[in-house]
Amino acid sequence: MKSVPSTKTVTDMLQALKQTPLEQLWVTTRPHLRGELEDNLQQLSYTLQSFYKVEQVEFLKKFWLQSLSCLGDRSRVA
Repeated sequence: MKSVPSTKTVTDMLQALKQTPLEQLWVTTRPHLRGELEDNLQQLSYTLQSFYKVEQVEFLKKFWLQSLSCLGDRSRVA
């Protein structure tokens, strides 16, 4: 990779991790490095879509409600 000198080190580390019995390995990066990582790791990538503001609020409310219900306390979220 040509962007940052340390990316070679990271790519080497990811290659080493692929040789271990890991079930999943998630790597996040800037969009301009996607192709290089796909080539170096021989793995297709996923692209996440951003939430709109309203979707962010709804997601967080549902997440917090679920988290609080696991703790047995739903009274703290309106």
